[in-house]
Amino acid sequence: MKNNRLYTVGLVDDHVLLRNALASLIHSFGNYKVVLEASSGKELLALVNKKKLPDILVTDISMPDMDGFEMCGTVTQQYPSIKVLALSMHNEESVIIRMIQAGAKGYLLKSASVQEIRQAFTNLLKDEYYFPAEINKKIAFGIQRGTDDEESIILNDREKEFLKLICLELSHKEIGTRMNISKRTVDYYRDALFRKLNTKSRVGLVKYAIKHNLL
Repeated sequence: MKNNRLYTVGLVDDHVLLRNALASLIHSFGNYKVVLEASSGKELLALVNKKKLPDILVTDISMPDMDGFEMCGTVTQQYPSIKVLALSMHNEESVIIRMIQAGAKGYLLKSASVQEIRQAFTNLLKDEYYFPAEINKKIAFGIQRGTDDEESIILNDREKEFLKLICLELSHKEIGTRMNISKRTVDYYRDALFRKLNTKSRVGLVKYAIKHNLL
């Protein structure tokens, strides 16, 4: 980031040594500070009720008491300002997609490079998703169903622009402002994409956008 703001990070992982190492790495970035740490989803939820919400939450998936899926879903519903980044050993496409459905904005393997972690933070703070190439391939493979039907779908430039903006979870008013269109037209684009892509949710739109490299 190019400004002097200090961004806050929360860490959720039941391995204390790994958590400590990750905290040290994040502090070395200069404009990030780890403000809370937890060993499970349940412990994390107890902490966020008492402390200032972090900008980014980095979480493992396999944890005691409450796993990353349940915790991510609860956090993104109750605290939508928190950007969740999954950091896990799991590289199965079903696990990755399930975390995205739970609300995660990014997914990294624990073998990720320092550069990938920094880039993920930058993307999430800009309300963008972050998935490195290897994860994108996993996602594309996992949502391969219906490929033949999708090949016949053609989106125009305005629909592609709208799709990118709605995947950023902007409000309809914000999308209308960026595209210089009315709320009624925003609703039209949304409904048209739902019909074209045969989905009824933003998650479905995100899946399509990721698969077709539109984000």
